[in-house]
This record gives sequence, structure tokens and C-alpha cells, in this order.
Amino acid sequence: FAGKRSMKFRFNRGNYFQARDLFGDKFPSKWQHLNTGKMYGNQLAWSSYRRYPYGLNEVMDMLLFEAADVPAYKTWWIHFRVVDGAQEAPISTNGQYDGDFWGLHLALENYDGAFLERLNLPPGNLYKLSDKIYGGLDQLRYQGEYAVDDASDYENIRWNLTYEATADFILNNLDCDEWYRYHTVIESIRSFDVFTGATCTHCVKNLAWYFYPDYTAENNYFGKVQFLPFDVDDSWGAYFNYGIDHAKGAIYDQSYVDHVFTQYTVDPEKSPLRQEYRNYIREFRDLHWQPEVIDGLLLVRQLTTVPWRKTLLLWSSLPGPPAVFKAVFIGPALQTISILLPTKRVILPAFHIHRPSATSAPMTIPLTTCVSKPVYFVIRRVRRHLPL
Repeated sequence: FAGKRSMKFRFNRGNYFQARDLFGDKFPSKWQHLNTGKMYGNQLAWSSYRRYPYGLNEVMDMLLFEAADVPAYKTWWIHFRVVDGAQEAPISTNGQYDGDFWGLHLALENYDGAFLERLNLPPGNLYKLSDKIYGGLDQLRYQGEYAVDDASDYENIRWNLTYEATADFILNNLDCDEWYRYHTVIESIRSFDVFTGATCTHCVKNLAWYFYPDYTAENNYFGKVQFLPFDVDDSWGAYFNYGIDHAKGAIYDQSYVDHVFTQYTVDPEKSPLRQEYRNYIREFRDLHWQPEVIDGLLLVRQLTTVPWRKTLLLWSSLPGPPAVFKAVFIGPALQTISILLPTKRVILPAFHIHRPSATSAPMTIPLTTCVSKPVYFVIRRVRRHLPL
């Protein structure tokens, strides 16, 4: 669709971003990067089951991962504004598109050293897996102090955590307790767009691998890999693929490569792993996967309706998107949001970009920000970057 895109901003050294969460609390470390999400996924085109979810599913997903004690990035809604003229909202035929307001977006915490610091995780290698990028050094986001520096830990999981892996290999190289929790949430929210192979088109994507520094001779001093969530926009509905990642393929003697599922002979030595996984599924179902718990997590009820209505007005009449976008997705979204009326007003944080130009009026860029005050960053150059 024309218009909204997910973006990534990299801040200059000495000017890192002091991020605050939805409730105005500061993150312990400033951010070198800010990721933004467009609040919908590829399945938006499948209008038979989903309308524009406005990022509600993604925010809910991260809350559930946190409830299951899975390391996960923070995400919440922000205004996105680009200040490139003297008028905030020009009075003209296309004024709503020419003004500062570019709509509502999601802010997503980056997988890096600041993420590990926020969660008090020890310094181990951290890899963010991006689609069609296979080399470990290209995926590395944080280098652990005592970890290998050639990505051999990543390559070990990529190539060897398969249906051929023994139970001992799995126990020594995978943080099984963490994976049980991680994949239980994955099963709950139906975020299944992953594969098991090492070289297929989409084999390593849509998650992160963090190597907890439990270094032993049995795991070649690589540590134990933990699976961290990413790119969960296509969740809570019909889904892509089957959710068979490297760990599930190893534990259940399965593979899912190039959209072909294969079940191999079940190894009885892995039965205890499967039983432990099912035990946690029952625990999660009893403690978390209950209507009163899920309803209580719907933070969107606490948000003001103003941002939602503004972004609806911005995109519903946009000349670019096809009529089906406006008719099928924007219309029903009004009905969806009307159900989620707020019970408490919360001011959303705003992320502003100031693009200097000859016609721009002078402005004062504040040095500090809070949840009710916008933060400005001057963009001198915009360039294409690797996908998030």
C-alpha cells in the first residue's frame, strides 16, 4: 500500500534518544536507534479476516511475552510528525497531508546493548534475524564481553539445531525453559512466520537469538540460545506458515523449509522435552490465557480517541491508496475503535522531525521532553538502510 512504512532512525553519537514508555517513565539507557511500525502487517491484504489492527495486537503480544518472563522489546503508540514548514496544518485542499502530522505509528525498542541493560541480562551475543540475511556477523547487534567474536555460536544454531539434533545437544545449546515460555506465547497469538532451515529464502527471520553466557565445554563455550520475538504484526488471526522454528523442529523432529513441512521419525529420547513444553502450556493457559486477564491487558481502552480519529481522517481520504483500502480497511476500523472507547485519558508521546528549509520558520528545539511534550531531532540527510 502507498503511504505508511516502517522506519528506522539512527541517532548521532552524543545525541542519543532518551526514550520514555507509554506512561512517561524513562528507559535506563538512551537509544542509538528508534524503530517505528506502521501498525499492520502483510495479512492486511487478506480482508476476509482482518481489519487494520492499529498495532493493538503487537502491543498485546509484548505484554504477554513479558507476563511469561520472555525477554521482549517494548512497543507503544506515538504521534509521528515531520516539521518542514511554517504551518502545522496548512489550510488548503490537501492541508491534512501537507502538515506536520503523519499519523499514528508504533515505537519499537531496538535489540541492542541498551535492551540487555534494561532487562539486566548478562552481556552475551545478541543477533537480530532479518529476512534474506544469513551471515551471523551481519546479524550481530551486540558483542558479548566473553563471547566468541566470529558468530560461530549463531552458525552452530543455524546449522545444527535441526530434527537431527540429539536430546543432549538440545539441552546443552538451547535454553529450553525460556523457549517453552517463548513458544507458548507464539502458539497463543499465532505468530507463525518462521522456518527451520539454514539457507532457504526465509529461513532466518522474525526473531532474535540471544546467547545467555552459560559457557560450558558441552556447548563449546557458545552459551545457551534464547529465542526473542520480533515482527509479530501478523498475529491474532489467520497466519503465515506453521510456527516451526529451529528449536521446535529439533524437539519435535520436524522441518519446515521453503513452505514444505516434513515429519521425521520421532526420537523417544526427546519425549521429556516435549512433556516439559506441554506442562508450561498448561500453566500459561491457567494463569494468563483467561478472559479476565486478556481483557485487563487491553491498554487501548485507556487511550484518548483523538489520535485514532486523527489518523483515520488522515489516511481515509488519502489520494494514493486504492479504493479497496479505504472501503474495506478504514471503514471497519471506525467500528473497531468505537468499541474500544477510553476510560482514562493518556497523552501520547510524540516523535517530531524537523527538516530545515529556506521557507521554514525559526523554531526552538527543546533540550528535554516528557510524555506530554514533543521531542525534536534535526534530520540533515535521509538514506535507505537495511530492513528492520
